[in-house]
Amino acid sequence: MLNMRDKNAGYYHNAVMVFTRVQWEYIQKCYRFPERKMQILKLLFEGLENDEIAKKLKIQYNTVKAHFGNIYKRVGVQNKVQLVIQLFTIVQTYNRSKMFKR
Repeated sequence: MLNMRDKNAGYYHNAVMVFTRVQWEYIQKCYRFPERKMQILKLLFEGLENDEIAKKLKIQYNTVKAHFGNIYKRVGVQNKVQLVIQLFTIVQTYNRSKMFKR
């Protein structure tokens, strides 16, 4: 999804690097995601599809779908596009709050 080859530049973007470690921790804290759901989110941001996530984590495809269903419910979204937008929004809020505390 987000780990697309840039045809013009000839390299891959690693979308997990979009968020810093601290920002990932903030996302986890905001939504109280257990570690497994965070693993799934990070793999989504690496561009993996559900079947690839299942293979990488050695779990069933339906388990991945169930995890995403739970993630959507917790975040208040209905699909991956809305999920990505919401996570960027929450991180942007975090960044602004840090900027004003200086």
